[in-house]
Amino acid sequence: MPKERWKTEPDEHDYPAASSFLSLVAGPSLVGPIVDALRSAGLDHYKAKDLLRASRLALLPVDNPHVASDLAKVKAGHLLSPVLLVRGDLTRDFPLVIADGYHRVCASFHLDENADIPCRLVDAVALAATCHMTSVARRGPEPSPTGLDRAFRATVVLKGLDGVLETAGGVLLLFVTPASINRIVRWATIHELAEDPHDFIARHFLHAASQLSTRTTLFGAVYLLVHGAAKVVLVVFVLLGRLWAYPCLVLLLAVFVAYQTYRLTSTPSVGLAAFTAFDLVVAVLTWREYRARRAAARS
Repeated sequence: MPKERWKTEPDEHDYPAASSFLSLVAGPSLVGPIVDALRSAGLDHYKAKDLLRASRLALLPVDNPHVASDLAKVKAGHLLSPVLLVRGDLTRDFPLVIADGYHRVCASFHLDENADIPCRLVDAVALAATCHMTSVARRGPEPSPTGLDRAFRATVVLKGLDGVLETAGGVLLLFVTPASINRIVRWATIHELAEDPHDFIARHFLHAASQLSTRTTLFGAVYLLVHGAAKVVLVVFVLLGRLWAYPCLVLLLAVFVAYQTYRLTSTPSVGLAAFTAFDLVVAVLTWREYRARRAAARS
């Protein structure tokens, strides 16, 4: 049986072939550095049986056209081109990748599975880490957060806490009757009214409690639950940096600002005006942060 012989350098056309194959399993930012590293890597020698086991590839039969072609080259005394490899990762269960030379490995196995095959081997994991570090170095250090950045996070966190309180209030309204709320308000304001029977805040709370009904408390519970839960969910995803959550939060705030503005035109309230202004500030800061993050993602 003839014994294969190998060149000391891979053929030039092996590198574009390896690049074409690797582009199916890796992005262009990694394929280029891998092929460049293969060009400069030294030769190592591995047995055909070990290459097939490490790559988890099946042995192709001798009647495979490409394997048969390589066997014919060996029989004719032609030299075979070394094999191009990308190292696997045992800790992540990534197999060895034969970037170019699979058929030559199978041909060598049919001739002598223990014969040494010259290979160029590179480590994609190390290359990826190097590429990432180079990219970070080119971008430079992350800019320090500005006052507006800190204001954005603070207002969004406050909005999330507001959502938690609204949700808790909605749950409470589901289980507390209007009569119980009226008794609680009377108990809470009795001291203030004893000192000042015309106390504006205490009388306002008493009036509001006396107007409650089962229907109004149910509406209030549903409103608070929907409003609060939606804010909590969106605030969490915004703080996690999910881009889709930013415009959703802005849209939600815009709806409530519009509703609160409508309420202000019919029943002016300092508290409601303050909440509306706060919602506007949060919406503007959230939109600013969204535009900055979207621009960073595109770049």
